[in-house]
Amino acid sequence: MWPAENDLPGQVIDPVGYHSLWVYLAFGLLGLAVFCSVVWMAVRTWRSLDQPEPEPAEPPPPPAPKLTAVEALALIDQIEWEHRTGRLTNRAAHHRLSGVVRACATDQLGLPAKQMTLADLERLAQPQLGQVAGLVRFLYPAQFGLDPANTVEQAAGWARSVVLPWV
Repeated sequence: MWPAENDLPGQVIDPVGYHSLWVYLAFGLLGLAVFCSVVWMAVRTWRSLDQPEPEPAEPPPPPAPKLTAVEALALIDQIEWEHRTGRLTNRAAHHRLSGVVRACATDQLGLPAKQMTLADLERLAQPQLGQVAGLVRFLYPAQFGLDPANTVEQAAGWARSVVLPWV
């Protein structure tokens, strides 16, 4: 019966008692966890001391081969032939000619001509880069489909004249 008749009003009732086994079990589990952690760290440290030195990383891949002027001239001839045989459109041929000349200029002059805009090319005051800028200015209308009047033969001839001094 709750509350008991002999309890006084406002009297505090003792909490339910727990067996002392639970306290010992909690401290035992905590001690076991600490012990396991210490053993794990010791084993890990011991294993790292026994491991041989790591092998050096693989050397970086060799740099991409440079596009020589002779290779560029051969690519210009190939582009002209592919256009003549109908494998390349006027626009695609002009685009590839620009890429070949820019790649060759990048490798020969050490400047990032492949990523430069026409304004960037014109801004630099190097004579050889000025020729590249002139060619790119000539190729732009045909590359972007604005002026089909520029023939691939004219563009290829100009590209050869830009690349030829680097042979």
